[in-house]
Amino acid sequence: KYRPTTLDDLIISSESKNTIKSWIKDFKDKKKKCKNCLFLHGSPGLGKTTIANVILNHYNYDVIELNASEVRNQKLLKERFNKINSNINIVDCMCMKKKHMGIIFDEIDGVSSGEKSGISEISNIIFEKGVNRNTPFICISNTLSKKIDTIKKKSVYVKINKQNKKVLKKIIDKICKGENLKLSEEIKALIISNSNLDIRRLINIIEFLFNSKI
Repeated sequence: KYRPTTLDDLIISSESKNTIKSWIKDFKDKKKKCKNCLFLHGSPGLGKTTIANVILNHYNYDVIELNASEVRNQKLLKERFNKINSNINIVDCMCMKKKHMGIIFDEIDGVSSGEKSGISEISNIIFEKGVNRNTPFICISNTLSKKIDTIKKKSVYVKINKQNKKVLKKIIDKICKGENLKLSEEIKALIISNSNLDIRRLINIIEFLFNSKI
């Protein structure tokens, strides 16, 4: 309900936002040597998948989201991607307009270490020469490791950091206002303390309090 839907809503640093916007704009303008992949890295619950969706939607792409941890080997990944690549947006065709796809590979660190072929296939799909020139890719990872280092090095890399307590307090105040939920400053401080500066966990705690009528 309170997930960001616009660029202005994104809870990230100005530097990160500018890097991401420059990347997607350069890609759309087909600037020379522009990379076709954005690599978002950061702890769980910071909104990386939301950021990816907002950016691609804002720049008018049809968003396809694949959870790499659920497609654990090369064969399955290739079959899934080929199926997606052959689909046509019927609504857009009827409206006589064509939208390019933007593809999100989420949780690529979830591909187990024994499934290197899966990581290789992701890399091949993204960086194959002469292919996917109109398709921006966004890879998302909670951690970094040697197995995904090749993808990271060929991409525009952005680290998504945890927010400070002041920003989290603003999120709490916004939700409390929207839900007509009255929480004392002491309770708000406890929520922030127990959130581990994780936005998703923070909102889940508030929802629990709301449903519990505390």
